Order: sequence, then structure tokens, then C-alpha cells
Amino acid sequence: MRFPTLFERFSTRFGGATSNPALQPERALNYDLGWSSQFAPNARVSVDLFYSFVNNLIQNVPVPAYGPNVTQSQNIGSGRFAGAEVSADYQPRDDFSLGGNLTVMRRRVYAPYIPNFQPIGVPDIKLFLYAGYRPIPTVALTPNIEMASNRWTSTPDGSLYYRTGTYFLTNFNADWQASENIKLSAGVRNLFDQLYTLTNGFPEPGRSMYLALKATF
Repeated sequence: MRFPTLFERFSTRFGGATSNPALQPERALNYDLGWSSQFAPNARVSVDLFYSFVNNLIQNVPVPAYGPNVTQSQNIGSGRFAGAEVSADYQPRDDFSLGGNLTVMRRRVYAPYIPNFQPIGVPDIKLFLYAGYRPIPTVALTPNIEMASNRWTSTPDGSLYYRTGTYFLTNFNADWQASENIKLSAGVRNLFDQLYTLTNGFPEPGRSMYLALKATF
């Protein structure tokens, strides 16, 4: 059971939503089957299958009666979610490792009073792969890639549900353990500056770089 938050029940989101004090808890019956095996001291594979029956699913939907571009958190109906996740890690050498995971998700929601409704926000396929390399014991270099397939989103007035498109991101992170108490990190996200969107009207950031210092005492 997932109880609605105060934000979902009462927030007007700076005029972009209307409250719904009558919002009911979301209930789900979940089934999960997992398997994991260590093929060698340096290799592991895991598989997880899951299936959920969901009732009173909570999702934001347009409410034209309150004005254009206004939404409300509502119990829209029932749904069936099914998916699988496969993950693997491999370390052929002490200074080098590979790994990643693949998730496949299928969501079907029955919301008879919302025309052309589609469950938004979750991709059908998501992939993450990484490599780790330590040229010296105090330095760790970690490139990784992220890929996600189409996901549903909708225009603010709810007149159109559409797919956002696939994205593929390349990222890189470097850590330097300067001392026992000081760690310096630097990296870049979305290295090739891909333009992509997860939600209608809100493009995600392009290439970004960061520098961080962590000190413990």
C-alpha cells in the first residue's frame, strides 16, 4: 500500500494543479522471483522477475474544468505491471571491472473515464553499463553509458499522449583519494550533449561537468 503524500493531496504547484483531499491510497499485490549465481570468484549474474496488480493507481491527470494546463493527482484505475531485470558484474583483474543491468517493463492501466490514457514516466527498456579502472590504487576512472527507450508523456491539457523518444548518454567520472580523509571527484554527464526529454515541455540538461571535494574528520 502506498499512501498519498500531502504534496499529492493539497499542493497547487504554483497554480499548475488543484488539490484532491479525497485521494485514496494506492494498493498493490506484488510477486517477485529472483535468482543469482556467482560463476567464479570474480563474476556474478542476477535475474529478477516481477509482476504487480495495482488498484487505485495515483497519477497526475489534466482537469480542464479548473483551467487550461491544470492537473490533479487522482486514483485513475487499476493496472498490471510486469518486468524483468538482469544484472552482471565481472572483474577480470584487480584494477579493472565491468558491469551493468538491463530492465524491461510493461505497464497496462485501465482508466475508462480518461480518453486515450497512457501510463506516463517509465520507459519500456532501460540499460546501464559501466567500466572501472584503477591505473594507480588512489585513482578510479569510471566511464558509463545509459540508454532508455520511449516513455509516454502528455500535453498539459491531456489532449495528446505521445512517446518522448529514445536517449543514449555517455558519462565519465574520476575519483582521486588524496588522503585517508580527502577525496576529489570530477566528471562529465551527457558527454555528447544529446537533446532529450522525459516530460512534455521540460528538456533535460545538456552536457554538464562537475567537481566535488569530500572531506571526513
